[in-house]
Amino acid sequence: MTHDSHASPTTVLRRYQEEIWNRGEIDKLGEIVTDPYRRHYPGKIEILTNAELAERVRFFRRGLHDVVFHSILEVAEGSYVTTAWETLGTTRKGQRLCTSGIEIFKVEDGRITDVWNGHAQDGLFAWNLKWDRPVRPNDYLDVKERVRDWGAQTIAD
Repeated sequence: MTHDSHASPTTVLRRYQEEIWNRGEIDKLGEIVTDPYRRHYPGKIEILTNAELAERVRFFRRGLHDVVFHSILEVAEGSYVTTAWETLGTTRKGQRLCTSGIEIFKVEDGRITDVWNGHAQDGLFAWNLKWDRPVRPNDYLDVKERVRDWGAQTIAD
C-alpha cells in the first residue's frame, strides 16, 4: 500500500499500528507519518524525525520479539482519532508482557502529524516503561482472542 492522502484517520492509525509497530516496516514511515511529527506530553512537546521514530520502533521491537499492538477502542472525529490500545509481547527471557495506554492522533493529508499522550502511571491503561508488568496466562489468552477478532474486523472494514 502507498500513501493515500484521503485515508481516514482510523485507517491511518491501523496502518501505523500494524505495518510500523507490529511488522516493523519502517520503510513505510513516510507514507504514514509526517517528517517530522510532534508528540505532546503534559508540559512538553517532542519533535521526532522519521529517522528518530524508526529508531524508537527498532528499540521497542528488539525488546519484544512477537509484539502485537492493537486498539481496543477507537473514536474518530474530523482529523482526530483517539485509541485505547494494548501491546502484548514476549521478552528474550520468555516473560509475557502487556502494556496499555490512551492516545490521540491527528491525521492530515493521510499522515499522522501529532500524537497526544500522558506520562507513565500504574493501573489500567498504563504505559509501563520498564516492560516488567507480567500478564496472567488467562489475561494473555483473552487479549490474544481480542486481537484475532480485531484483525478479522479490520480485514472486513
